[in-house]
Amino acid sequence: MMSGSSAHRHLGVDSRRITGICVSFGLGLAAAAVGAEPLDDATAALERKDFTAAVALLTPLAEQGNAFAQVNLAYLTFEGEGTAADAAQAAKWYRLAAEQGDENAQYNLGVMYENGKGVDRDLTEAAKWWRKAARQGYADAQYNLGALYYNGRGVAKDYVRAYLWKSLAADGTVTTVPQRRARAGRDAIGAVMSQSQLAEARALIAACQASDFEGCE
Repeated sequence: MMSGSSAHRHLGVDSRRITGICVSFGLGLAAAAVGAEPLDDATAALERKDFTAAVALLTPLAEQGNAFAQVNLAYLTFEGEGTAADAAQAAKWYRLAAEQGDENAQYNLGVMYENGKGVDRDLTEAAKWWRKAARQGYADAQYNLGALYYNGRGVAKDYVRAYLWKSLAADGTVTTVPQRRARAGRDAIGAVMSQSQLAEARALIAACQASDFEGCE
């Protein structure tokens, strides 16, 4: 999932388990901030699908620390558009943008850790980056984080937090799975919880929503 009105693309496969993880990449072309001419030129190159020119324009901006450039360069590098495909280099650019707080980069870096693409497979790291994106309201990260808690993968098994994140995802805009599947995942977790666990989870959901996701855990 990318911000702005730009194109959306997803790749990879997702788990068939109702409480599983979607391991599709939220890849696409992010929207540029209005302003600097180099960004305008890069955006124009992306829009006309001149990826070789886009890479040439984005690379110096990414090296200067521009998160928009880093995210888009990561996408192009992963896909092999305008440059040789290189998952490790894509992970590097996603990490740099993620460390600046870009939620799309945080989500995609988590997916790379889940899949072992460009990085060693590490579910603890996947959980770390999905949590950061989830706390910014990124529904696909919330969905995946809920699955990790439900299955006890990368985090301690915790039905309350699994229900919390799956509920937030179901109420948000999940793009990597049908919305009805997100709701079904939440309901499947709720079916195995006690009433006290459900009450605790609903209190956490209310606190989370009231704090704009800052008080989620």
